[in-house]
Amino acid sequence: MVAYLTALILTLGVEVPLVPLAVEGTWNDEEPAPLGLSVGVALAANLMTHGTLWSVFYAVPLSYWPKVFLLEALVTVTEGFAYWWFGLFKDWTDALAVALILNFTTTAIGLLAYAL
Repeated sequence: MVAYLTALILTLGVEVPLVPLAVEGTWNDEEPAPLGLSVGVALAANLMTHGTLWSVFYAVPLSYWPKVFLLEALVTVTEGFAYWWFGLFKDWTDALAVALILNFTTTAIGLLAYAL
């Protein structure tokens, strides 16, 4: 449980504040998506995917590294889709790129911290 909470705090502490900074999409082609929306979508997407990943991790019948890669890829696509669907980014590939960078960063930090 401590590992889960530590990983959750790391994920939320890194990804949620950075999503609004990366937002390029607009609601009406004149103003960026509201800050509250960016934070809310980032928070909801991360809480959903983080909990799901940790719930299914040991049930996935793969060795460790393929499992990490597969599950993080699914998390990345899910979060990127949420960022695009709720209008934080106009272009799906921009949303996916932001999700990829943020998930790679938090996964790498988490794995390094776990190794130490």
